[in-house]
Amino acid sequence: MMKSIGLPTPLRDAIDRAATLGSQTEVLVETALVRLWRDAGKPMGDDLTFISTGDIPAMWIRDSTWQVRPLLRFVADPAVARFIESVVKTQAFYLNIDPYANAFNPTASGDCWHKDFEEQSPWVFERKFELDSITGFWQLSLDLADALGSDSILDAGWWHTTESLVELLWKETAHDSDSYIFFRPNNPPHDSLSNAGRGAPYADCGLIWSAFRPSDDACEMPFLVPSNIHAALLLRRLAARTESNALAARCTTLADQIDNAI
Repeated sequence: MMKSIGLPTPLRDAIDRAATLGSQTEVLVETALVRLWRDAGKPMGDDLTFISTGDIPAMWIRDSTWQVRPLLRFVADPAVARFIESVVKTQAFYLNIDPYANAFNPTASGDCWHKDFEEQSPWVFERKFELDSITGFWQLSLDLADALGSDSILDAGWWHTTESLVELLWKETAHDSDSYIFFRPNNPPHDSLSNAGRGAPYADCGLIWSAFRPSDDACEMPFLVPSNIHAALLLRRLAARTESNALAARCTTLADQIDNAI
């Protein structure tokens, strides 16, 4: 367990418990926790933590949620709670820069997989609009608040971000096909939307339009049902949490609309 020196106590305890299942399991658990805590997670300042995703030096909103979510069982430890909260704050910071982007840089370096939009922010590594980026942010935020038994992390700034994201989802139930064009010439077909970057033809049906799937591959059909189901579930959780009657109504109405459309 030499590698795990410096990890919070509950993470070291988890590695010890894994050892009872065999040395191979212990090594797998220790490697996963060390890589997440020590290698993937990097402080950015201002109580923000950048989470690199796999072997790519960028942070995916969706992936970072599922990378750190297993740590929620350990939030009684203040260091773990602060770590996850700082990831939530980073996700909000990024979504305020560009809610249509799926992956971001640790600094405003201009690094990117491909510059697909002239006005693309230097913070944005990739600007694939994926509905589950937004729902992933809400999932981690609300799950952390539940685990802590406190809504303290859902402060005024968080709710301001959330309100703007809810309005964006409403906007995308009546998507303007000229508002988001994603086309990468000389790249694999799954890296571009069909129809010259506008996506497949569609008629508004009450669902939220999404350009790309959780795989980062283009949607062949523009209404991704699993991500819409996830959105409806999270919108209902938001409605039950907010103190704003107006926001609660917007969330509930959209959730009902999605359910009826499905």
